[in-house]
Amino acid sequence: LSQIVHLHRMVRQCRIDLVHAHWLFPQGFLACLYKHWFNPSIRVICSVHGGDVYGLRTEPFVGMNRFTVKTADRVVPVSSSLGESIRNDLWRRAPLTTISMGFDAARFLPSDSRTGLKKRLFGHQGPVVLFVGRLVEKKGVSYLIEAVPEVIAEAPDTLFVLVGGGHLEHMIRDRVRRLGIERHVRMTGFVDHSRLSDYYAAADVFVGPSIVAAGGDTEGFGLTLAEAAASGCAVVATNVGGIRDVVIHGKTGLLIPEKDSPAIRDAVLHLIRHPEVRSEMGLQGRKYVTERFDWEVIGKRFRGVYLEILGANARQPR
Repeated sequence: LSQIVHLHRMVRQCRIDLVHAHWLFPQGFLACLYKHWFNPSIRVICSVHGGDVYGLRTEPFVGMNRFTVKTADRVVPVSSSLGESIRNDLWRRAPLTTISMGFDAARFLPSDSRTGLKKRLFGHQGPVVLFVGRLVEKKGVSYLIEAVPEVIAEAPDTLFVLVGGGHLEHMIRDRVRRLGIERHVRMTGFVDHSRLSDYYAAADVFVGPSIVAAGGDTEGFGLTLAEAAASGCAVVATNVGGIRDVVIHGKTGLLIPEKDSPAIRDAVLHLIRHPEVRSEMGLQGRKYVTERFDWEVIGKRFRGVYLEILGANARQPR
């Protein structure tokens, strides 16, 4: 309630016409409660990122999400599959406009010297397979780890680099030790976002092994896949959630079934063995994601939605 009161004060003091909330719950729900109770004329847009739908499938969250979707002037899922879930699970007539997550394409560039970057970052010159993300169930990292022994049996100079931390880190480190693959797996922990561009540019293959977790949560979009593609890195990803909006199978990367370590092995080995395929997918991937997901493109799309929602009430910035 205190947040709604605070929002009410801000709207009055700053003459706000439109509130853009991120996540259906709690931010979107609170913004729509404010609209419903205090200010029916305020316009509310709610961006939906995935966990707020896929991860909240029980009451009272479903009821609150349904209220938000029915009250908001526009609901903006970050992927087409997420939009389908909103219409199937919450409200068939939800006022949707799909706008993906964006990134600064100018910060993620292919390297002129991938070999030099590998040597500087990893002290390694063979193939590098990269994962970036939280070490949690829905990221599916355990399936990637199970593929490592079979990959290195065929390509023994391959290094797997895992960037990120999470509550499964200890379990994953223990599995790496039990499999005897410590020499082939580098776990960096958290790496600041300002340094990630070098990691992407140094990698030959990026793997996004995400799954649908036990509670139903999965990827709303797949931003790391877009960042990797922008860096000219060939991508292997599972065909779940919003990932299919980012990766075009056979053109910008390879889509594989979830929870399938042999499929990860086969896709990674295919790209390691065929550098010309990696190179072409890197080129096509960068073109695809920069044309669709660069911040400038995403910003223009949001501006169009704002102006459409505000209509004749839109004020030009002073």
